Amino acid sequence: MPIVLENVSYTYQPGTPFAAAALREVSLTVKSGELVGLIGHTGSGKSTLIQHCNGLLFPQAGRVTVDGLPVAPKSKDLREIRRKVGLVFQYPEQQLFEETVELDIAFGPKSLGLGEAETRRRTRWAMGMVELDEKLAGASPFSLSGGEKRRVAIAGVLASRPKYLILDEPCAGLDPQGREEMLRQLRRLNEKGLAILLVSHSMDDVARLVRRLVVIHQGRILYDDPVRQVFARAAEMAELGLDVPEVMKLMLLLREKGLPARQDILTAEEGQEEILRVLSHA
Repeated sequence: MPIVLENVSYTYQPGTPFAAAALREVSLTVKSGELVGLIGHTGSGKSTLIQHCNGLLFPQAGRVTVDGLPVAPKSKDLREIRRKVGLVFQYPEQQLFEETVELDIAFGPKSLGLGEAETRRRTRWAMGMVELDEKLAGASPFSLSGGEKRRVAIAGVLASRPKYLILDEPCAGLDPQGREEMLRQLRRLNEKGLAILLVSHSMDDVARLVRRLVVIHQGRILYDDPVRQVFARAAEMAELGLDVPEVMKLMLLLREKGLPARQDILTAEEGQEEILRVLSHA
């Protein structure tokens, strides 16, 4: 079963001169095992939307359910919902606080009341899922690289065994190698059955990773389509203040020069093949 938002609206500071509508009748479904991207410029409603998915915020109008369980202030299922939906904020390594990597990752299972043996088993499983060397279990999380800290934070969420993982800018601030490793880890987690909703400002990251792309603008969902179909609307995206992947820009330039390059190229690998194809027919 999925995460379902039905006609959800939310306004900050309602009834005051500072009222700001963040979501306007938003409907969205994220199914089990999906890999979905969510993009929009700053202030479009992305963060507000994802916080509705596990009960950090509740809809002022409309309805949210997770596997049929209502996300509501007095719902007896909130604990189960928050176990099912893991939410990783931007720069999650800033939330690390324990003395060792193992203790930090174990915090979630302990909070669920699990015993020592099960907590340890889940901690080591989560480390394996994000490919953290077990030798790091006793290390201080603050001594690790940026990418390793990010993986510790994600492992801390995974240790509670969520069904859905929502990440807000997981590659922000990482160097190219760290970014590549993070994308590879997320792809691997999805291949193992974890549903992922990825919020990102990087069109290149989104293009390489997701299959379905949701565009939100001024609190409303404008597009919810396969990723190639969304980025094919380059002119419309530009009007929204959004970009397209760099390789797609190159393909558009080639077409302006009279070369018959495809416009739906999303990755560098696809771009290389397309340029070779174009040149072979030149």
